[in-house]
Amino acid sequence: MNWRQPIDTHYNPLSARTFQNEVRKRFARLAACIGWTMQDYDLYTKPSKGSDHIYLHHDNYYLALYPDVGVLAFHTCRSRRDHHGRPVALMRLDFLDDIPNLASKIHGAITLRRFTGEMRPVTFALTRES
Repeated sequence: MNWRQPIDTHYNPLSARTFQNEVRKRFARLAACIGWTMQDYDLYTKPSKGSDHIYLHHDNYYLALYPDVGVLAFHTCRSRRDHHGRPVALMRLDFLDDIPNLASKIHGAITLRRFTGEMRPVTFALTRES
């Protein structure tokens, strides 16, 4: 998928719907690769001024896709209703092209938090190959 092509959800609804459906498929696949069942997360879209934001929201973490700025953000949170979690990593959208690798890195960050009680910013925000 061409992640660099701007998607304006307000002026091109068909293009936006296609984009959102593709992201939702990839988020669902990511959740499965992490080991979450469908009951473990919510997958939804929230309207925004620029473009609709898409969320994969777990009880303790969420991944948000912000198409208007072209970034994926991985956050900690306290519940599925918490949208003000601490950001852990920012990633380019093309990370969604390699779901198993992305899942491995997110799973590693989650495991680190379980053992240490903290979530440090992770290096996979810098490069796709790390």
